[in-house]
Amino acid sequence: MVTDILKAIVHQPIFSKKNLAHQFHTSEPMIEQVLSDLKRMGCIQEEDTSNLCDKGCASCKGCPMASSTTSNTIISFRVTEKGKRVINQKNFC
Repeated sequence: MVTDILKAIVHQPIFSKKNLAHQFHTSEPMIEQVLSDLKRMGCIQEEDTSNLCDKGCASCKGCPMASSTTSNTIISFRVTEKGKRVINQKNFC
């Protein structure tokens, strides 16, 4: 499941933990743990979106979160080169 979540991050640059949990038939806390593990192992890296989203999501017409009524902070991740190797080798970090 961990490698599958890593692949999902590559193919879904914008995602929510809730949607990933639904997609993988698991809980949001489990997704949070997997993301934490992937980050700790260097397979994903947290992106700084503070400059991109400083006006709130409603200001970005192209953002899928623009219609969101919540004020949740958006945390973005990118798959690192190590993460890409893991996907290609089908081995876990």
